[in-house]
Amino acid sequence: MSIQKVQNNKAWFMVMPVLILVAISAIIPLMTVVNYSVQDTFGNNEFFWVGTEWFQEITLLGAIS
Repeated sequence: MSIQKVQNNKAWFMVMPVLILVAISAIIPLMTVVNYSVQDTFGNNEFFWVGTEWFQEITLLGAIS
């Protein structure tokens, strides 16, 4: 005598909204980090574009040291 289990995936309807909310709440801070990594400020909330200049500078300084 074997017991046949019925495949029921209705639980995903409860899990998916939570996963979507977690993804959204993680993407927004990540966008902020990326934004601050390519801009510089000297105070007064005035930002200017630096781009990858800092990353290239660090890479070159690391190669020299």
